[in-house]
Amino acid sequence: MSQINQNNQNDTEILSKLRDYMHFMKGYGQLAIDLARHTKSSTRSVYRWIKGKSTPGKNKIQLIKVWLDNQDSRI
Repeated sequence: MSQINQNNQNDTEILSKLRDYMHFMKGYGQLAIDLARHTKSSTRSVYRWIKGKSTPGKNKIQLIKVWLDNQDSRI
């Protein structure tokens, strides 16, 4: 598998983990706000990522990964 395909697969897995986490948490309004602040994005953008209507850039995906890892450590 090429490096580009592997990176795209990793990005997809991170976004899938984000969607799963947010759906698991139900009523995730504050989490979306926290993630928006962490990624310096709008809450609207975060909701679009969760719903799969848009895809964040590479730098945002890395910030999402860090945020998710931090959330995992809180559980």
